[in-house]
Amino acid sequence: MKKFAELVIKNRIIIIVITFVITAFFSTQISKLKVNPDVISYLPKNDSVTKLFDEIGLSYQGNTVAVIGYQSVNIFSETALNEIKAITDTLRYFKGLSSVNSIINVIDIREVDSILQVLPLIDENNIPTTLKELDSLKNYVLSKDIYKGMLVSEDASSTLITARIAHDFSIKPDSLIKKDSIELYYQKLYPKPIYEVKYNSVNDSVYISVNKTNVANAIRDKITSMSLKGNLYFGGLPYMTSDIGKIIAHDIVLLGILAFIIILLVLYFSFKSWRGVVMPILAVGIAIIWVLGLMALLGFEITMVTNAAPVVILATGSAYTIHVINRIIITIYYEQGELKDIMIKALTYIIIPVFFAAVTTIIGFISFIFGSYLVMISHFGIFTALGVLFSFVIAITFVPAFLSYFPFKNIEIKQKERTNSPLNMFLSKVFEFTFNHKKYILTTWIILIVLFGLGILKIERRVDLMDYFKENYPSKKTENFLRQTFGGTSYLYVNFKSDIQSLRTLHLMDSIQNLIKRIPSVTHTLSVIDILKEMNAVMGEGKTIPNKQE
Repeated sequence: MKKFAELVIKNRIIIIVITFVITAFFSTQISKLKVNPDVISYLPKNDSVTKLFDEIGLSYQGNTVAVIGYQSVNIFSETALNEIKAITDTLRYFKGLSSVNSIINVIDIREVDSILQVLPLIDENNIPTTLKELDSLKNYVLSKDIYKGMLVSEDASSTLITARIAHDFSIKPDSLIKKDSIELYYQKLYPKPIYEVKYNSVNDSVYISVNKTNVANAIRDKITSMSLKGNLYFGGLPYMTSDIGKIIAHDIVLLGILAFIIILLVLYFSFKSWRGVVMPILAVGIAIIWVLGLMALLGFEITMVTNAAPVVILATGSAYTIHVINRIIITIYYEQGELKDIMIKALTYIIIPVFFAAVTTIIGFISFIFGSYLVMISHFGIFTALGVLFSFVIAITFVPAFLSYFPFKNIEIKQKERTNSPLNMFLSKVFEFTFNHKKYILTTWIILIVLFGLGILKIERRVDLMDYFKENYPSKKTENFLRQTFGGTSYLYVNFKSDIQSLRTLHLMDSIQNLIKRIPSVTHTLSVIDILKEMNAVMGEGKTIPNKQE
């Protein structure tokens, strides 16, 4: 370690210059860093559940639904129905959407002149205007289980408009387009911020991803600008992820500032010198810039987990510089000679302890890579481990190289002040108490470990994005309203692969749907079974599945 320490002091100018050059480079990359709050995008691509989820999205025009709640005194009024129609028409040709569903365009199965007909529930070109027609429509809709509670609230004061956001897809490019112009050509057809276009020259295909958060935000902006009389609620996963993105951006700044202030105060009361205050913050700040710049350079994004990485690096990484500075001060106090020689001795002594402290921390974070299901947790482990590694490298290279140009003055006086400080006296008393009462201390800790170990068995796993929001947050209020009125915005998809026109398959589906209905947290179910039962009821054979294959 002595040779390494000598090398650091000998090449201190080169180390300082290289450190600042690398920092300047990574600083320019940070502006490219994006926030991605979408949990779904971080599911492992090769996982069977993820593959099924994507398959459902491709087969059924998307698996992400933006939910718009419309509330009025009575939605079965001419004004309310016209406003619902205006929303439906606006979304019908909206970029990034595959389908829109509301009481204006939903299909209805009914008997007309003894003939079974499938028609829109409401003729949008002839919306009822008289009180009699409106009351008749209201009574008819509320008499149908397929609408009541799912599309229209039981008190007829609210209704849902659901907009299914298109799934990502890939297409083969037109053979007449030049290779170097393909991406630009399709970017014009599928413009930002709704779409993201990437051309893969290896398999000659254009991958078009739909930014679901941007689509949902565009819907909200457009509909709120229409100045409707009814109250509007915007819910569903895309709106939750959009709000989580805002929270992440806010948390990075707020938590970073709070951690910075607290660490700054601790350093000031501990060292009471600019070296002890500035250098740990400077060193770990450089490490954070390197990590964020590297993330941007490699195309990674900030998530609801990795947003904590800078704060964790700030808390753990600053310790290595503190150890180095503290050792330098102690060595100067007890040793005589030139500053360079003293710093070499201090560095030679401290490198190994700091190395092992860093390695154990890095191993802890690396464990996230191998033990996590969500990719964003792996990313957190990777980049936090890198941040700790960078903090360690900077602490044993840049910090001593930089400090070697600034002579330490009045070390004797400051060291005596530290020895006689209230903090040092308190810690000395704690040490004496611990040393003199070893048996009691050990017994107490054994009891605590057993109690806390038993507490681990009572930990429950809960995955609900709404837990991420405070009670007064708009998304929480919206979701609470939608849960109370319509059962919420979370969808469970059950995909059947069989002959759907087979009587055996239909009865199996019916049995499973009835089983799902009995789950307390499930409020509504809907499938082709409900449509068939409606058809059978209209034909006068009861609200059941036909008994014969014919």
